[in-house]
Amino acid sequence: MLSADKKEKISSIITVIATIVLSGASAIFLWLYLDVTNIAFLLTYSILLKIISAVFFFATALFSVVFTILDNDLFVRLIFSAVCFTAIVAVAAFLLQIVGFWDKVSSIEQLRSYIAQFGTFAVIITIILQILQVILLPIPGFVAVGAAVALFGPFYGGLVSYVGIMIGSLLGFFVGRVLGYKFAGWLVGKDSLDKWLERVKGKDKVVLTLMFLLPFFPDDVLCFVAGLSSMSKKYFIVMITICRIISVFTTAYSVDGSIIPYNTWWGILIWAALIVATAFISFVVYK
Repeated sequence: MLSADKKEKISSIITVIATIVLSGASAIFLWLYLDVTNIAFLLTYSILLKIISAVFFFATALFSVVFTILDNDLFVRLIFSAVCFTAIVAVAAFLLQIVGFWDKVSSIEQLRSYIAQFGTFAVIITIILQILQVILLPIPGFVAVGAAVALFGPFYGGLVSYVGIMIGSLLGFFVGRVLGYKFAGWLVGKDSLDKWLERVKGKDKVVLTLMFLLPFFPDDVLCFVAGLSSMSKKYFIVMITICRIISVFTTAYSVDGSIIPYNTWWGILIWAALIVATAFISFVVYK
């Protein structure tokens, strides 16, 4: 039988290898997509984008190794999640170009019209994906909500995301509360679960509430942690309902840029200030 330390080392090595492989796949498929795309902007800057993808590949590989050596599970997980998402996007973009999808859909309005053809089915698939990103898929919440906004617009995209994320959050809580520590550890990783259980021990209500409001914490793990903590079912349901409304719709309208624009100097300045302030508050809560 392998000791706990050896299992942890093997798990870390596998994560690093997976991150490197997925980073390489991201770069390769991005290069392939840039070679066949018909978008003028991408064609103009294809060499620059290829250089950036190569830098991304080496940076993610390097930082994954560094943070693994430093035993920083949070950043290793964030890097792995980012790489998984990038690989999915790169592969999807290339395959959709090959089958001619981008020739039919060349703008957000055309994309939304195309998705609207699938009616309720598109909404159901989006809700399922939002549920899975909470309890299983290593995809950051803002990325999943951003994809829904691109498909349905900020209000309906936020609403669909809210439904899925709420269902996923409640499932995560009740898995921890009913099925217990071993099953939750199997889903999200024992080491990560132990780390966050220790972080919120004795102060679960205040700390967990703040963590669900802030964007830099692993919501998937925290739902299971809440189920394993002393937090009551009633408190969790009320708290998560309010927190998810705030976080999901703030993300939806932030991604859309309809409240604070991205194309003005003052908008960029406000976003920079908000990111710095949120990061500082998150750091204080974490510490």
